[in-house]
Amino acid sequence: MEYKQFEHTVARYLKGKATPEEEAQLLQAIRTSETWETAFRKQTSEWNPLEEIEANPETDRKWNRIASIIIPPESQARTEERAAVTLTPSISSQRIWFSAVAAILLLLVSGVTVYLLRQGGQEGQENTGWQTIMARQEDRSILLPDGSSVYLREGSELSYPEVFASSARKVKIKGEAFFEVTPNSGRPFIVDASGLSVKVLGTSFSVQTSAQGNEISVTLVEGKVSLNDAREKELVRLYPNQKADYSVNDGHYTVTEVDSERLTSWRKGIISYDNASLDEIVRLIEQTYKVSLTYTRPENDNQRFSGAFLKTQKLETVLQQTNKLTGTNLIPAQ
Repeated sequence: MEYKQFEHTVARYLKGKATPEEEAQLLQAIRTSETWETAFRKQTSEWNPLEEIEANPETDRKWNRIASIIIPPESQARTEERAAVTLTPSISSQRIWFSAVAAILLLLVSGVTVYLLRQGGQEGQENTGWQTIMARQEDRSILLPDGSSVYLREGSELSYPEVFASSARKVKIKGEAFFEVTPNSGRPFIVDASGLSVKVLGTSFSVQTSAQGNEISVTLVEGKVSLNDAREKELVRLYPNQKADYSVNDGHYTVTEVDSERLTSWRKGIISYDNASLDEIVRLIEQTYKVSLTYTRPENDNQRFSGAFLKTQKLETVLQQTNKLTGTNLIPAQ
């Protein structure tokens, strides 16, 4: 690939205009050449995502197909201090939420790297069949053989073959993962989630299974998916901003309208909650920072709150913001 062509393809990609073929070509170039990797980092570091996102809200999802926004270790401390996300009460508008996400994106782009493109295939390289990757201590980004991207949440597990079969692209998930699937009408993409299969042609969605594997949730961001039981019977089709909760034990499912970007924002390092109780917020902070918290309940214990914080923020900062929002006094347990 010539440099001018590479530069043009990156520009089209950042604007959300690249074709699937151009995306695949760009991925291949970055994975196999340090020269193209360096050129990619240089061009993206000069990119202003706010301008593109304001013009095309789909851009941030397109961006994440090639490079997760990862902060280099040496810059994390500076970013934590600068990237505090203002917690907002449940009556806040979507415009405020969008502005917060865009601001975070702009802060992190300066430290962007294509680390995931090199790490995605390191585990299990010598396996000839299926390989399994676990996100043990932190979220992981994985590039599949067909160019599809998977954002694997901490504590989750993904299994996939080194080479997809010609008839279908099948993977298995335990825990939670966000998928951005490369379109291919002749080879459907199928996620096996312990008793429920999610079948797609090209879309963005998340799948979450409970620790016991008997409760499964699917949230659709873009495109269309069909949910099928263990006998391959289609149960329901989801459309953007819909979430299905399925019980393996009795085969019952419910479909609700949701804000899919909020529910899947963890893949961008943003921990969010919407219309949550104080107890739910406390559990979320405890799970994120692996701590135990104590607190005094406010007089009005029935309040609900909406807000967000960066996973890279210091616990002290998050507690200060949460205490101000909820009117309580969260502190680490001794």
